[in-house]
Amino acid sequence: MRGDGGYDLGDLVARAGALGEITDPTGPLRAVLAEAGERLLRAVLLAAVPVLLLGWYAIALAGRYTARDRRRDAAWAKLRGGSRSRLLALLSGQHLAPLLAGGLLGLLTGAGAGWLLAGAPVAGERVVTAAWAIGAVLAVLLGALGTLVVADLLLIRTPVVLLNREVPTARSGRAALLADLLVIAVAIAAGYQARSGSPDAGVGAIAPFAVAVAVAVLLARLLIRAADRGGGAALRAGRLRLGLTAVRMSRLAGLDRVCALLAVAVAMLAGTTGAATADRDAHTARAEAELGAARVLTVRAENWTALRHAVAVADPQGRYAMAAAVDRTASPPVVVVDTARLAAVGVWCPEFGPRPQPPAAVDAVPLITGHALVLRVRNDRPAPATVDAILQDEVTGATVTVGFGPVPPGEHTVTRPVTGCAGGCRLVRWQIPSPPGPDGAPAPEPITLHSLRGRDPDTDLLSTARFGDATRWRTATSDAGLALAGGAGGLTVAAGRTAVKSGADRLYAVDATLPLPLLLAGPIPVAWRFGEPAINVLGAGQVPARVTAEVAALPVLGATGVLTDFDAVRRIAAETGATGITQVWLTSDTPAAVVDRLTGAGLIVLADETVTARAGRTPGRGTAPAGSFALLCAVIALLTAAAAGAVAAAVDRAPQRASARALRVQGLPASTAAATRHLGPFALVVAGTASGVLAALVARRVVGEPASFFADGWRLLPPPEALGWLPLLGAALAGFLVLGVLGWLTAAVERTRTEGTPR
Repeated sequence: MRGDGGYDLGDLVARAGALGEITDPTGPLRAVLAEAGERLLRAVLLAAVPVLLLGWYAIALAGRYTARDRRRDAAWAKLRGGSRSRLLALLSGQHLAPLLAGGLLGLLTGAGAGWLLAGAPVAGERVVTAAWAIGAVLAVLLGALGTLVVADLLLIRTPVVLLNREVPTARSGRAALLADLLVIAVAIAAGYQARSGSPDAGVGAIAPFAVAVAVAVLLARLLIRAADRGGGAALRAGRLRLGLTAVRMSRLAGLDRVCALLAVAVAMLAGTTGAATADRDAHTARAEAELGAARVLTVRAENWTALRHAVAVADPQGRYAMAAAVDRTASPPVVVVDTARLAAVGVWCPEFGPRPQPPAAVDAVPLITGHALVLRVRNDRPAPATVDAILQDEVTGATVTVGFGPVPPGEHTVTRPVTGCAGGCRLVRWQIPSPPGPDGAPAPEPITLHSLRGRDPDTDLLSTARFGDATRWRTATSDAGLALAGGAGGLTVAAGRTAVKSGADRLYAVDATLPLPLLLAGPIPVAWRFGEPAINVLGAGQVPARVTAEVAALPVLGATGVLTDFDAVRRIAAETGATGITQVWLTSDTPAAVVDRLTGAGLIVLADETVTARAGRTPGRGTAPAGSFALLCAVIALLTAAAAGAVAAAVDRAPQRASARALRVQGLPASTAAATRHLGPFALVVAGTASGVLAALVARRVVGEPASFFADGWRLLPPPEALGWLPLLGAALAGFLVLGVLGWLTAAVERTRTEGTPR
């Protein structure tokens, strides 16, 4: 046992194996746990690595912008004969204080966010968690410091004459071009691998991020070119506000990188939000399809009638609960639902086909509530005959047998008492055995049922005309053990070819729609291709059926099975007990009193499962196992880009103030200068947000929609769109808000500095 109360299962098995030969039934479980751990680690890396790369790039960009202030320090140190190591210590030492302060703040913030998202680590894991956190912070700090040191080394190699110049020497741009080509090559390779069916392997795992970066870089390049060309054209046309704003954007060194950084951050937020939303919808849809309702109780009931009565007592209006049952061992598998309540309680997808309607009402035999039954019957056999009525209590589902035999030869009126039908019983069947004759064959003489009445109270249950309608009766199998003949005198029952077989003496009352209507998913059973459709309804024998629709999938069963009405099957399989898995489907807003009434009615709840709980246990892919961590990383990326933009604006503030003063002296109106001051940051925000949204869309189209959102490849239902309009709009608004606040603050600071500048 560990200090936190857990144990290492694999270590225990290994120790036991050293003592002798053992059987290890925990192997599959440990394999599942190991696979889950690998998926979680992969999801965390997929969410954290892009943010880490973006952060390093933002730090490098900030170092380049702040290099203007360090250029003079480097020039003075080189003039005084400083060595390269002392110059590097002088320049890079300026980074240590902000990096250490930011690392400490990030460590505290990250630990707090982790505790909020995942809870505080247990006692035995605190040291390991702290070690991982400190290691991650050191990796970030060392990477950032290395990036800045490389920039300082390039600065040290610059001649003193160039270091003292206000405007740096223009570069050929070959390094930037090579970097752009490398980004595009990685994006093409990642997109190809993701399209080829390996989205979780190699560079295919980062395909959306790589493609978004490539698109953002290209859009930023095009933006600068458009600003340069458009600014000159606007100035020549006399549109000072637009022209000065465009020229300001095109003249700021590295603005394309800032715009690309903002676009990548917005694209990451859009992609992460869309993936999280689609993953949640996919898991919810799968859970609903596998359960059939928002909440499912697996219950133990005496029989289906008791289950139906308990549901009716708990929810008389049919708003919250419905009875259901599943038999996966049948061929094909069967799920039965209360179609009268399905629309209010169940979850129905378009892939399930047309929603089944309740079967047409059947003029069934009235319920038997009296204390005695009176049967008028004629026995044409030479010996007394046995005639039994099998009833079922509509409250408890208990079977009640009323024996009218032995009936002597001739016509008789037989009265027998009835017990156990206080809540009302329905007639299930008649049982009329046919004893074998001298030669072993069934006796050919018939028995005629004329009428059935009830006593206390007196009720006319089955008249002679109703007995004589042969369509109201059926035998147990297609090869009938009883031969039926209806007529004006009633129903004549004679022995058939299989009367001596088990079940051949049963005559069922037809009180359910036959053939039984079905929804079929999957291939047509082989037996149906050479005969009429029929299903073995949970122990009731072969029952004729008809397929009303062939659908792509069914709730609970998936791609193979049939669905039919619960009450119809209950009536047909009255004596089979509670076969299959009996369930009660509930809505998400079911009051607790409904569940209490279900248990009070005699049901025993074996399991209680909700869509939310089942969706949370289904293994996902990509960044889904990381949960909210991926979204947190996307938010951090957006804040990092905003911080880099703030650094760029702060460095550019002094040259822009000087330009504004010079233009005001030359006669530029104050309103035009103020508009230019506001339009510059606003244009950058709009360009970065729009480019990010477009990059996210292009990345999704290039990479394609995921074939499945699940680690096991489940795709019974079409996966939702990975980048819908709602998460895309939300990400755009969030990016515009964060970056817009930054632009407003930048303009406000610049306004306070330039306010009152003389013309």
